[in-house]
Amino acid sequence: MIAECEGKEQEEKEKKKKKKKKAMAALTTVIFAVVGLIVVWAGIELTCRPCLQYGRSALDRSLNPDYDPDDEIDNQHLIRSDEQHNEAEDVIDEKKPSTIGV
Repeated sequence: MIAECEGKEQEEKEKKKKKKKKAMAALTTVIFAVVGLIVVWAGIELTCRPCLQYGRSALDRSLNPDYDPDDEIDNQHLIRSDEQHNEAEDVIDEKKPSTIGV
C-alpha cells in the first residue's frame, strides 16, 4: 500500500514537471517571437528612415487642424516674387547712370 502511494506521488510529480516544461517551452517561444519582431521592426526603421520620415511629416501636416496647404503655396509665391523683385531692382540699379561727380 505504501509502495502504491509512493508510485502515485511520483507520477503526479512527473506530470507536474511535464506541465512546467510545456509552459516554459511556450513562454520561450513567445519571448523569441517578440524579440524577433522587435529586431525586424528596428531593421525596417533603419533601412527605410528617409521614406518613413517623409510619410510621418505628411501625416503630421494632414492631421494638424491649423495647417492650411493654401498658405504654404501663397508663401512660396511671395518668396519667389520677393527674390524676383530684388533681382529686378539690381538690374535697374545697374542701368541707372551714376550722378555722382556730374
